[in-house]
Amino acid sequence: MHLLAALWLSAMVTVCLLSARTSVAQNSPAPVSIVITHVTVINPGTSSVQANQTVVIAGDYIISVSNSTNVKISNARLIDATGQYLIPGLWDMHVHSAFGDWFPGGRDIILPLFIANGVTGVRDMGGDTLVLLEWRKEISSGQIIGPRMIISGPMLDGYLPNGKLRFPSSVAITTPASAVAAVDSLKKQGVDFIKVQSVISHDAYLAAAAEAHKQGLPIVGHVPDKVRIKEVVEAGQKSIEHLMGIFEGCSTEEDKIHQRRRQSEAPAHDPRLGEMQRAYQTACAEPDMAGAHAGLAARRNVSRSARPEASTAG
Repeated sequence: MHLLAALWLSAMVTVCLLSARTSVAQNSPAPVSIVITHVTVINPGTSSVQANQTVVIAGDYIISVSNSTNVKISNARLIDATGQYLIPGLWDMHVHSAFGDWFPGGRDIILPLFIANGVTGVRDMGGDTLVLLEWRKEISSGQIIGPRMIISGPMLDGYLPNGKLRFPSSVAITTPASAVAAVDSLKKQGVDFIKVQSVISHDAYLAAAAEAHKQGLPIVGHVPDKVRIKEVVEAGQKSIEHLMGIFEGCSTEEDKIHQRRRQSEAPAHDPRLGEMQRAYQTACAEPDMAGAHAGLAARRNVSRSARPEASTAG
């Protein structure tokens, strides 16, 4: 219950800040103050728990945190948080919120659900660039409720044996030259980083990593099937998702594993991915947020019990 209260209050602070930002932009150049009183503040920076605090917010900034008994309040929106907890906004570092036709209703369901659960920032690890940039603009201007977003745009991946890409929001990479061109194009579109998937070839991956560094873009994502984790680290990849490549890299059988991979072809389709997609779409069809939460929980259960070894959306 304490965690739920903390998440609720964190979300409420974000909503208040967004409301204040919109009000300031439309009505007055002066910041609108919000004062949260009698709250217990969780401070990860100092590993401390501070009871009976007053937090004063002006515009987009927290300007003071002090003991509630020492604060005089006037001309401010007051939130009495007695018995509740305040935490910094959370970041979800791996989301897909605009992913082709997989997740309908992302703007109206996914984005506000982040805030409702205290998530005030997300790293979108593969999505439709134009859609995400438009959402980010609308969030910044206060038109819609949603988290801060940093985005990769489409993921860099290779073709499956059937000539198709595994996931929506992907760019087909067939040669090192096409990898360089894709990175350059995404840079021009305004993405924040480059995301690589699993089927991209060894040489194309190295070309993409080198060009990303040249363009000043972090490269993140999977350890591709034909690339060793040591090479990924040496190429300067900033994060590795889903622990991919780590177990192979720690194995005395790494050479044999990669030899088998070079001799085999990736599966063209994993039907369990369809189960995950359908569960999410069921959540989006629910008439209210409570139903959406239930549907999302169902999706998480499916993903835990039926997660493909190397074909998970990510």
